[in-house]
This record gives sequence, structure tokens and C-alpha cells, in this order.
Amino acid sequence: MTRILIVRLSALGDIIHTIPAFACIRKYRKDALIGWAVSGKGKEILEMLVGLDKIVSPKAPGKWDVSLDFQGLIKSGIISFISSKKRYGFSSKLAREPIASLFYTDRLDRLSGKHVIEKNLDLAALFLNRKCGNPPEFPLKVPSFPSLDPIFRDKIILNTGASWVNKRIPPEKLTELCWEFKNQGREAVLLWGSTEELEIARSIAHICGGTIAPPLSIKEVFYAIKISSIIISGDSFPLHAASALGKISIGVFGPTDPERNGPLPPSAAISPEIHCHPCWKRKCKDPVCMKELDVKKIVKTAFTLLSQKIEA
Repeated sequence: MTRILIVRLSALGDIIHTIPAFACIRKYRKDALIGWAVSGKGKEILEMLVGLDKIVSPKAPGKWDVSLDFQGLIKSGIISFISSKKRYGFSSKLAREPIASLFYTDRLDRLSGKHVIEKNLDLAALFLNRKCGNPPEFPLKVPSFPSLDPIFRDKIILNTGASWVNKRIPPEKLTELCWEFKNQGREAVLLWGSTEELEIARSIAHICGGTIAPPLSIKEVFYAIKISSIIISGDSFPLHAASALGKISIGVFGPTDPERNGPLPPSAAISPEIHCHPCWKRKCKDPVCMKELDVKKIVKTAFTLLSQKIEA
């Protein structure tokens, strides 16, 4: 039995983006024992992953026949190095930290597409010596939380958060969205993940009367999105969770690039037509890319996607 270790330690959205690569490996290595080294809240996602044999602590990864590092950092490269003799990873020009490539025995040097999911599938294909098929597969089994049904079922979710402040949809734009949907007879639920985001949600709800989501675990977020009608979000974990579930969504992109991180069809990505997009800056003194969002365009896109879903 071949023992295969996947290394993708953190960043919830990026863990989701790695799942199709895992699914491809699982498909063509049915008899292998596959583990995944992960830290923090990412463990909750992996607990829903069908076909994964073991969730591994980065502090004690153990010994494996082969490892695939999808993170491309020095710390993830070290975990690959100490855990296996055969190590797959990205070349210096593709790894997030170029020096990480020194830890691998086999390196991916060329990409077949721009999306990060395609990048991860290419690394899996290098290991398998065969192409991974499309569309991407997300073998997730999401548990049910019936208590959330009255809050989220068939509702529009507006996500207030993102890991970078300038990836968030500005509060004033979320307030406009909330009003627009309310005027169309649709209720919006404000999703949040931190104390700061909760305060933003409260301020928006105070103005437009939107519903504030309760505190949610990672698995509960997945369920809430699963039963909703659509989610509108910046480039963040809930947006990518929607793609994994095959839910329609609208991704609003400021500093980052929808060609790399955008939601999967039948969803839509909205980004500004300005010279500095995408800048990939974590901080910006004047995030004009988000300030000039066309709220009416977002609303029109949402209803178009919803009508297409009904027709399908």
C-alpha cells in the first residue's frame, strides 16, 4: 500500500482549491493510504472529505512514501522533506516562496491554466503521470444543521468578511445591496466570521433590516451556503465553499484576480476596469477598486443567475 501525504496546511479557501487534486489522486490510487497535513480550522473541512484516510498534524507528520506540497512555503516544504523521500512540489518560479522548491525531488515547472485549482491539478497530474479530468470534483459530505434552515434556506447571503480588509465588500456597498434586495422582496442574511465583521453586520442590519447570521462553525457555514439561494462575497472562504458545493455565487474582486481565484460556473465574477487591478496588495490607502463597485450590476447579475437556475 502506497502512503501518500498531501501538504496544504492553512488558508481555508486554498484548502478548498486543493480538494480537486486530492479527488484526482484518490480516483487513480484507490488502494493508497492518503493523509493530509493541515492546521487550525482547516481540519473541519477535511473531516467532511470523502475518501481521505487520515488527517495529519504538521507537528508530527509521520513517515510516508511520497508527499505533494500544494502550499509552496518553506514551512510546508520542510514538512514534506522530513516526512518522505519522494517529494512533489512547485518549481521556484511557481512556489509562493521560491526557496521551498529546494525541498522537492520532483518539481512542476509549467501550468496548463491560470486558475489555482488548475495549478493544483497539474501537480497531481505530475505525480500520477496522467491528466486529471474536468470539471473539478469536490467529494464533500456536509452534515445537516436543521436549526439553520429558517435563517438561511433560499435566502441571499451577503458576506461581510475576508482575510484581507481590502478584499471585503465595503460596508456602504453591502448596505446598498441589502436595500436593493429588500426592495425586490428578497431577504439578505449577513455572514460574518470575526468580532470586527460582526460589528459591520450589525451596522448594516440596523440600517436596512437584514438578518445577522448566528456564530457558525466551518461545517455550519458550508450547510448555510448549501441551503441558500445565492451568496455574494469578496475573495474569501465562503465564496470558494460555494464553488465546492456547486452553488451559484457572485465573487467581487478588488486586489485579487478572478482568473486565478474566481468562482466556478455557473457563478459570476465582478471586478473593476481600472489600470491597477489586480494589484495583489494586502493593504491599500485608497481601495478604489472596491469603492466604485456598481451595486445595481451586482443585483442584476444575481437575479439573472437565479432565473437561470429556475429555468434549469
